[in-house]
Amino acid sequence: MIASASPVTASTTGSTTGSTTGSTTGSTTVSTTVSTGGSTGGSTTGPTGASSGRDRGAVDVSIEMLFGTVTVVMALMLVFETTAFWHARNVLDDAASDGVRIAAAFDGTCAQGVDVARAAVARHGRSWAGEVEIVCTDGPLVVLTVTGRTPGVVGDALGMRASVSESAPRER
Repeated sequence: MIASASPVTASTTGSTTGSTTGSTTGSTTVSTTVSTGGSTGGSTTGPTGASSGRDRGAVDVSIEMLFGTVTVVMALMLVFETTAFWHARNVLDDAASDGVRIAAAFDGTCAQGVDVARAAVARHGRSWAGEVEIVCTDGPLVVLTVTGRTPGVVGDALGMRASVSESAPRER
């Protein structure tokens, strides 16, 4: 509990009083009033009439800082998750481009395109590249689709699914 003291009032009296030794001297009487801000709910006022009760601003500022800090941390995590998603999507897009280029070549096959795409994802994705699915459709227009889970910043469980398709005409 925080105690706040109101101003000390001192008064000097010109009376002489006898002490136990029998000498007469001038004495000073001091009266002090202290408000402890107990559970009475009332507040005391100082000489200017301003409230000198308990300061509750410290608690309010602490709560505001708590919510502000949580909001800033959540915003940063959202930025990090978005960055991780776009990086993973770019890796998948590059792998699909490389794979479809090989598969659409004059002497290329879909199997070769899938192998090249898988190697590109493994080279750039490393730890999160294990669950990548690559599908190649052969024909006059070769389409290679790479689908995978992006890494999560907080944990891999928060990662999102990304799918990228690239196409190229078959060379004759």
